Amino acid sequence: AAIGEFSHEQGRAPRVLDVGVGTGMLSALCLEHGCGHVTGIDVNDTMVQLAAVHLLKLDPRRSRHTVMLVQKGKLPFADGEMFDMVVSEILGTLTTSESMYKYLTLYSQRLRTFGDERRVYMIPQLTRQYFTVHAFSRDSLGPTLAALLDQAACEATSAGQLLPSNEGGLALNLHLYGSSVVGSKVVVHEERYATMQAAQGGRPLFALSSGVEQPIRIHDLAAVREHAVPLGVFEWSAQLWGSIWLHNTLDELRQMEDLCEGDRGRLAGRRNATARASAWGFLVVGLPAKQQVSAKQQSFSIKFLKLNPLFASLPTLNVNGDKICNVLDHPQRILAMAADSALCERLSDAACKLVQGNDRVLVVNDITCGALPLSLAKRVCH
Repeated sequence: AAIGEFSHEQGRAPRVLDVGVGTGMLSALCLEHGCGHVTGIDVNDTMVQLAAVHLLKLDPRRSRHTVMLVQKGKLPFADGEMFDMVVSEILGTLTTSESMYKYLTLYSQRLRTFGDERRVYMIPQLTRQYFTVHAFSRDSLGPTLAALLDQAACEATSAGQLLPSNEGGLALNLHLYGSSVVGSKVVVHEERYATMQAAQGGRPLFALSSGVEQPIRIHDLAAVREHAVPLGVFEWSAQLWGSIWLHNTLDELRQMEDLCEGDRGRLAGRRNATARASAWGFLVVGLPAKQQVSAKQQSFSIKFLKLNPLFASLPTLNVNGDKICNVLDHPQRILAMAADSALCERLSDAACKLVQGNDRVLVVNDITCGALPLSLAKRVCH
């Protein structure tokens, strides 16, 4: 849709920049839909090689595509090289981890603007982050997973970190477990990329990047904890182009299976939801067991700082005065189970009891280097 609209309005095919080319999926779509040329860039050498193989099949003469390995934070292009459109397959990563504003502003130096309003052809046009408190049913999670998730989230919060649901040894698809919303969903951050301001400090800037500070109050938290694990979950939506939106929310993932018809369709929907949850996941924050306000009320103050591309500022989350920094800029393993034999033993005991009760078994094997699954196998067999 975006390429067709550009060609109609500007009278020529666009030159496209694909930021985070990955396997080349979006670059391939650009070629198939008539772009003049697409340049795919990535910091991962393996992805660059995969994309090159993929795109060569569509453009054997290499006349309409280029794939480049780049260093983070540096522009790899020749002087004067400009692009008409920017697309990004790593939308989910940038939206949940940090801010697309920081990265896209770097490449905006090579992005053409159109008209007096300095319009840009950017996909996405808008990203919006929400903060929602979900109470995950302990019955749905099971006793082992409920205890593990509660502990991991609260330990991450106390360490000043957000916990990614698809990292840190958990690789947990939260949408598979029942939850109810406590309170309401709150928009905490929104960024728009449809127009660009004139250059400031040597660089052009996108016209709007707004952070909104919102108080969130949770009532009867103690009562919720009796039957559920309450977690603060960051979800997001992106306006890709016009009326086309992409939503990364728990409800959206749960509906992907229901919207498909037939057993084969539902299976495909389930696979797509699982793939998205594994690739993007959600950032979660644990809710302290001891309320600082009162026994029946807990309040949060959430604030994302506007990222200034001229400085190395980071978005932050404030939970009752505790500052939580960006998780990807401060990586930390939440469950250091390889170094904690006692925790591994307790989890092993609990898992064996679940096996005997014909219930699901949670195996966390990233950080134990296979020690936990091996221990479980020996104990279950004997």
